[in-house]
Amino acid sequence: MFGKLTLKEERQAERLKFIDLCAYVLGYVNRSLLTSRFNIESAYASRDIKKYQEETFEKLSYNTSLKAYVPVAWFEPTFEHTFEDAFLLISEGAQKISFIPKLAETQAVTSISGVEPDLKIIAPVLRAISRGLKVEIDYISTSSGSATRLIAPHSLIAAGNFKYVRAFDHKTGDFRAFKLNRIVNARLTSWKIDSEMQKSSDKDWNETVTLVLRANPNIRHKKSIEFDFGITNDVLEIPIQKALIPFFLMDWNIGTAEQTKAYPERFPIELV
Repeated sequence: MFGKLTLKEERQAERLKFIDLCAYVLGYVNRSLLTSRFNIESAYASRDIKKYQEETFEKLSYNTSLKAYVPVAWFEPTFEHTFEDAFLLISEGAQKISFIPKLAETQAVTSISGVEPDLKIIAPVLRAISRGLKVEIDYISTSSGSATRLIAPHSLIAAGNFKYVRAFDHKTGDFRAFKLNRIVNARLTSWKIDSEMQKSSDKDWNETVTLVLRANPNIRHKKSIEFDFGITNDVLEIPIQKALIPFFLMDWNIGTAEQTKAYPERFPIELV
């Protein structure tokens, strides 16, 4: 799109890509986001937004109530973005940067890839979280199959190989977690989230409980498990949000007394 660039142009292109990402994922972009991310003056941020508008035939429009630029109805991202880019931005307000290319090219750590959702499909869900709006999704459930749901999302959950969104579900009238990979389509609405549907009203999300764990007593050398998980004095106490308990039990392969007895190698940790 931009051809061969000078160093100065390359740096601006990086900022233009960030503008594109913010518009795509957050649903808005302003000078403050650019000045914070790139440590530049407001005047440079204004020029970057103007440049982006020129290059993309004005894919953004200014929203006076938000005091920010928002994507137009026909918006499509100009740059390629990964789900990792989007997840880092909305969950941590961060970007992954390789600041020493030579080290980045030298593979010192190998990780097992997770199953990432399609950003093109779930971008409206991320935008809904950022903007405090409801989103309509076409979802495939293991219990009820395919259905259209209207949800009010407030947070993302990373557990195991999958990512989830915690949201108020209009169908059930309660808060629940939706696996992002099972969303086959999503449409952002203009409906604001009512107070009883916001994160502050999600009791299980805001309540912390303490789980008491111990090494599976049916494992012959249970000291190895205690060493793995830092268990001292036979038990380990873990404070955790109530809504996250199912994901935590799954991630740590924690079982009940019956499960740990029947499958000791599968469940190294027992819930007391």
